[in-house]
Amino acid sequence: MPLPENHRLLFEQQKQRAAAIVRLLSSYSHLLDTYVVEFFSENLWEKVPRSWQATLSNLTSPQLSTLLLEQGPCVGCESVWPLSLLAYRASAHALSFSRQPWGGPSPTLGAGGRPEEYRTNRSQSSRLSHHLRRHVKPKKQHEIRRLGAMVKKLCDATGCQHVVDVGSGQVQ
Repeated sequence: MPLPENHRLLFEQQKQRAAAIVRLLSSYSHLLDTYVVEFFSENLWEKVPRSWQATLSNLTSPQLSTLLLEQGPCVGCESVWPLSLLAYRASAHALSFSRQPWGGPSPTLGAGGRPEEYRTNRSQSSRLSHHLRRHVKPKKQHEIRRLGAMVKKLCDATGCQHVVDVGSGQVQ
């Protein structure tokens, strides 16, 4: 069953947005593809553009968080931000995907803001079989269930009969 035209258009827009995100992030991969400890052990602060260093070094952690995560003008900025930092901030906001579920209603929330599937047992989804719940945290169980449903819809829509999950777990 082919996707309806409006879904196909939305899918293309999301693909273009994802490609733009990859382009933006790849320009800062030397900072983003590292562990936090490497920021200190490898002195990665020196790889942050000098103009950014001057601005960012004078901010407290809460100020930095607020200024980077909130949209709009930099209220409370005591210095003029470099254009490249403002552009990065604006691009990150413009390219962000919506945090709302796409293609269906969000799960019914139960007590404590948890989805209904966690009402009987706070740490085990009632919608996954036992072998999929063992040693898996609730957040991951939720992801498995939602992602599985989405993959099934995509397979049904495209006629795909086989899916390979390569995974990205850590090598021990």
